[in-house]
Amino acid sequence: MTATSRVLTGVGVLLAVAGLTVFLVPSLGGAAAAGRFYVGAVGALAVLQGGRYARDAWRSPLVGADTGDPELVSGVPTPGDDFDEALAATFEVHSLEGRKEVEARLDPVARAVLERRRDLSAAEAERRLDAGDWTDDPVAAAFFSDAAGDRIPFLTRLRIRWGGKSSYGVRAERAAAELERIWRAES
Repeated sequence: MTATSRVLTGVGVLLAVAGLTVFLVPSLGGAAAAGRFYVGAVGALAVLQGGRYARDAWRSPLVGADTGDPELVSGVPTPGDDFDEALAATFEVHSLEGRKEVEARLDPVARAVLERRRDLSAAEAERRLDAGDWTDDPVAAAFFSDAAGDRIPFLTRLRIRWGGKSSYGVRAERAAAELERIWRAES
């Protein structure tokens, strides 16, 4: 509490006590001039106090509740995000994380794409995946077939080997891209 506040509070208390005293014992108030004085003094004090509160309110920072934005979309998972995460995990050279999920998801997709887009039977789709002749991309074919891995050109193998990604991850990515290309192109 500042010195001005203390003085104004003290004057206010004295005037309130004096006004209450005159109210209870009217003979102490004297003439009508004393009544006008007290009313005027209380009014002046009220104006000063109101001005002080207005000044404090003007200087204080605005405070309000943060309601948030109702237009924001909450985090809804996108279909396929888990596959993308598993595929990204296979790119690390020394990590085995995600390989089983990638294989479990790409294998049935490859069979379904070959059966539906190339009108192959289930046995024929299986045979082509094992032989690696389902695509012209030897890197993609090598994902499903160990024999197709020998058809990858030497320079491509070197690029994969010296790149920052694992060969398994590159084969998986190329196989997924080739399956998507077949699905879209041959529909």
